[in-house]
Amino acid sequence: MPGRKVFIKSVKSDVSDHQLKQIRAEIDILQSISHRNVVPLRAYFENPLPTIVLDWVEGGDLAAHVAARGNSLSWNERLNWLQQIASGLIAIHKCSVAPHHTSACCFARVKS
Repeated sequence: MPGRKVFIKSVKSDVSDHQLKQIRAEIDILQSISHRNVVPLRAYFENPLPTIVLDWVEGGDLAAHVAARGNSLSWNERLNWLQQIASGLIAIHKCSVAPHHTSACCFARVKS
């Protein structure tokens, strides 16, 4: 990954066994999915706790972007984003072992 921006997500040392199980389920999902609206997993390691490396998505998070634009978003833009989000979530649900595992997996790529 030389020259590429990435996002690194790691867990705190005080994480419960249940949370570790959810994180490992998230990693399993991310390893098995390839979808244009889901940020791909680039690397994963446990040293000593799970850490994942994802592509960096430019533009900040969606909530901040929507808040900044407020009411200036057209209905077409809103529907387009919702379709992209739904498409990514459908792909995640198809890869998940159980529906509750997807709650930890919210890495969406939405193009404006």
